[in-house]
Amino acid sequence: MPIKFRCEHCRQFLGISHTKSGSLVDCPTCGRTIRVPDPEGFVQPMPELKLNLKDSKLATALEELAMFGQDAAVVESESAVAVSEGEGNSPKLPPAPSAPVPIRVEPVVIAKPIPIEIYDTQKPAPVASMQELAALASQPPTRDPAAEQPMVDVEMTFGQRDVVRESLKRSGTSWIVIASLLSFIVGFAVGRWDRSSVAVPKEVVGPDGKPLVAKSNSPATAVSLGKQNVAVRGRITYQTDSGERRFDRGARVLLLPEKRAGTTKLAVNGFRSADADADGQVAAASLRALGGDVAIVDDAGNFESTALKPGTYRILALSHFQPREDRAAIEPSVKALLESYFDKPEQLLGKCRYQLADLKVSGQDAEIWDYLFERE
Repeated sequence: MPIKFRCEHCRQFLGISHTKSGSLVDCPTCGRTIRVPDPEGFVQPMPELKLNLKDSKLATALEELAMFGQDAAVVESESAVAVSEGEGNSPKLPPAPSAPVPIRVEPVVIAKPIPIEIYDTQKPAPVASMQELAALASQPPTRDPAAEQPMVDVEMTFGQRDVVRESLKRSGTSWIVIASLLSFIVGFAVGRWDRSSVAVPKEVVGPDGKPLVAKSNSPATAVSLGKQNVAVRGRITYQTDSGERRFDRGARVLLLPEKRAGTTKLAVNGFRSADADADGQVAAASLRALGGDVAIVDDAGNFESTALKPGTYRILALSHFQPREDRAAIEPSVKALLESYFDKPEQLLGKCRYQLADLKVSGQDAEIWDYLFERE
């Protein structure tokens, strides 16, 4: 098993084989020598450093360090080469300079510039070219112009190409305008024909001369009109340390049918207060498919549910702000109910306070269910 320890100089975390216990190694990070501790963590002291005065490399290094402070002139005088007395008394004359050799410079041949013709785009086209285009336009076409676009001669000048391009743009714009007018006329005619073919029911008048309006209190009629009957509504609050009562904003209220549909267990993602909104939408859709619903408490502490059918439900409120004791055990009835719906009921509850109760939905009037999470 490897020995793991930290370098006492750079605090790098190191690991080495247990066979190197007590040996001296170099840290791969700072390069300094350290001693490997034994398996029990005890580190023997480092040996004292001693100088070997007989080491030739050490003596050479000390001599080089001693020469750093000396003057350059003294070093040059010590490194000078000894000469004889005769040569030292007579000064040496510098050698005579050699005569300069003339260098012939050849003249540089400048290449003849090539004239570049610059065409002015603002210059109007020649009159002769315009006359040729007019003559071509007066001739009858030999082929269908709509089937193939006219070919532009490569040898045309820039002015001629601009004229042809403008003519093509005008013809394309005119075709677009004609097509738009035709589509508008056809759409207007079709719309009038549809309205004339629809039979409008006549208004039924009562004996008093007022029109009769059909009334219905069925839930299906309310849904068809864009309104849904509220099955359950209520308010969730919690108590602070000072005893103040506040709205439990963001708390979850789960409505689980007593007899669930299907056997698929749901994931807990989306049913908790800290989950993302996208996960919450997926979780609500999955629970509604099983016959239940989940509601989120708003800023005023209120919640409501409209996706419930008449029947008996188990309502489970999960507080957002009131915590639960870490060692508090989950009630067996709550655990059995959640295990039949969710794959990990412990993660659903977490550390938040919860309350489980029975609720009957009649389908006529909204059931009221309020709860206060008191401080333990």
